[in-house]
Amino acid sequence: MTKFKIITLITLILLLAITYQCSAVVPFFHALDNQDVLITKNIRTIAQDKSGYIWIGTSSGLYQYDGYEFSEIPLTKEESDLVVNTVYVDSQGIVWVGTNSYGLYKLTKNKFKPFKIKLHDSSNTLSIFDITQDKVGNYWLATDHGLKYISVNDDLSEEIADEFGQFKSIGVNALELLDDNKLLIGTKGSFNLLDTKNNSYRTHKFQGTDISVHDFLIDSNNNLWNGTSKGLLKFSLKLNDFIESPIQSLILRITKLIEYNGQLWVATIRGGLFNICLLYTSDAADE
Repeated sequence: MTKFKIITLITLILLLAITYQCSAVVPFFHALDNQDVLITKNIRTIAQDKSGYIWIGTSSGLYQYDGYEFSEIPLTKEESDLVVNTVYVDSQGIVWVGTNSYGLYKLTKNKFKPFKIKLHDSSNTLSIFDITQDKVGNYWLATDHGLKYISVNDDLSEEIADEFGQFKSIGVNALELLDDNKLLIGTKGSFNLLDTKNNSYRTHKFQGTDISVHDFLIDSNNNLWNGTSKGLLKFSLKLNDFIESPIQSLILRITKLIEYNGQLWVATIRGGLFNICLLYTSDAADE
């Protein structure tokens, strides 16, 4: 076999492998018989705890799925239809729930109790959109009153949470913790990269002040995808700049980003579900 034929054969094998990985992913769905409790709900978030229970936050309350049936979980006696924006399971297995206007709840002894957060203005409401925990154990909250911080040294039974520095008065919509304790912060008009060790940060502005980040994802090619209120924006951490996105022209509100088997899955409001083959969107391809 000549050298040319060998190279051609290797090239064809590689192309077939890439095509198979990006096209042979067959989504599978399992219908939950007689479980129509969530059919009319606007599902906003989903998480799994260490016991295997699935927690589902909707526009009208919190639900738990135990593998057999759904149960509605009341957060308070006064408000039965709270809008649940986010559910987060921390490193200790504690379930936290962020709501719209009614703040933060913590699961304690199988009951959700409100975790009150100090506000430094006359407002009596607080919306929490995202929650994460760093390697040290500190909690970070994305809220309509800015970035909130709960130190690991605080007694979590106390009603305490501090506003964090320069993000006091800016509404924060999304958070993503990087491996080196840097925190991605999604706000209206920009995303920010905060170094939690020295409190320094860099801001990357979008072309449009009305664009808000709703989710982040860093793919296996080290690209940062911003799921925003007006589409999908791709940022190269290697080039430190925005680069063209495959569906950048689609003006859709993106709610969730997930990478699976070489593909980026994009959930949108009113636009359905999209998937993008990440093998064709590396920095090398863009350069």
